[in-house]
Amino acid sequence: MDLTVDDPPDSPVLDVRDLRCGYGAVDVLDGLSFTVAASEVLCVLGPNGAGKTTLFKSVLGFLPPRAGRVLVAGRELSGWGRRELARTVAYVPQAHAAPFPFTVGEVVLMGRTPHLGVAGAPGPADRLVAGQNMDRLGIGHLAARSFTEISGGERQLALIARALTQQPRLLMMDEPTSNLDLGNQARVLREVRDLAAGGLAIVMISHTPDHAFAVATTAALLVPDGTLRVGTPERVLTEGALGEAFGRPVRILAGVGEDGATLRACLPVL
Repeated sequence: MDLTVDDPPDSPVLDVRDLRCGYGAVDVLDGLSFTVAASEVLCVLGPNGAGKTTLFKSVLGFLPPRAGRVLVAGRELSGWGRRELARTVAYVPQAHAAPFPFTVGEVVLMGRTPHLGVAGAPGPADRLVAGQNMDRLGIGHLAARSFTEISGGERQLALIARALTQQPRLLMMDEPTSNLDLGNQARVLREVRDLAAGGLAIVMISHTPDHAFAVATTAALLVPDGTLRVGTPERVLTEGALGEAFGRPVRILAGVGEDGATLRACLPVL
């Protein structure tokens, strides 16, 4: 994916500074800081209830920060219009069934909405972008199928294709491999790696440290006290840190791949 940017190439696409956020009278997260630049993948991990979804809501503008700043492409998040932001940031939720029986092709084509006028309709160029992204994820043959009738894994792939059809600079992915079998997990992770190599900045939530070892340039581990540990996956996702975060001992196994690169896998101790 070729990206045209106006800001300096080394400036972060996403810059979170001393973020504090929460609900009602309760702070869920406090003092979070990290950046994500073009061609970087940040994998956010942590136990259920640690605040991963709260962090996403704050970065996407759904939850106003109580303190700190969220900057997208160097601008305060509050200064973006919704349509303009949607041309820069795309969100992939966990798979869900649509309330209406849209076809898969129609769901993916919805990703062009931020690029259309108020009363605009998608044209041939928009349909081409949608079709290319369906083919990229191996779901082009599902274009005419009802979104409500395909499997959960196929719906997940369609939602990723819809986000890519927005042609964003920053891709936010909430457990993008949920409901996917092993083969499709590998396909999605490979696409994450390739999209980052093409210049996209990516933030993804995962419950699986192996995903961070496979594709992330940076790991962010949320621990139950609301703090965030950020660094390379090898430095952050240690046996001790993961055991503390998830409340169970783990073992990290290392090996060497065919290309000579170090491969790591995390296993819980039963």
